[in-house]
Amino acid sequence: MAYVTSEIIDSKRDALKALNKQYGMKATLSGKNTSTIKVTISAGEIDLIGNAVRIMREEFLSGSFKAQMYDKLADDLEKQKYIQVNHYYIDSYFDGLALEYIKKVKEILSEGHWDESDIMTDYFHCSYYMSIHIGRWNAPYICAKATSSVE
Repeated sequence: MAYVTSEIIDSKRDALKALNKQYGMKATLSGKNTSTIKVTISAGEIDLIGNAVRIMREEFLSGSFKAQMYDKLADDLEKQKYIQVNHYYIDSYFDGLALEYIKKVKEILSEGHWDESDIMTDYFHCSYYMSIHIGRWNAPYICAKATSSVE
């Protein structure tokens, strides 16, 4: 049965703090006594929202069958500054430094994680579920990117 103990969160907290310091980000872990461990990235020097919006706009311009959906998602994302990241498809929504950081967050969450689920038989059995949020529904992500006069 999926369950997050305080020991699981404590074991990942130091690694997340070191990663945040390295990339100039602010993120927290939560989920004690639930089935899901959650990382909430609230602020940082990497423009995670801008990166995701750019990727969605590029997908829109490519003319794929999902183009209309991506355009609407990009508009909503620009306004809300909040996204729940699907950790199975990180490569589809981020690139560059943003992708590098999110992948490292996922590595921290994945350490010690096991998953023996069999979706064909509707059997879900894992140590815990993982959730990555950029911002919150009521507190948008803040990009504290150092601006320069020359870009």
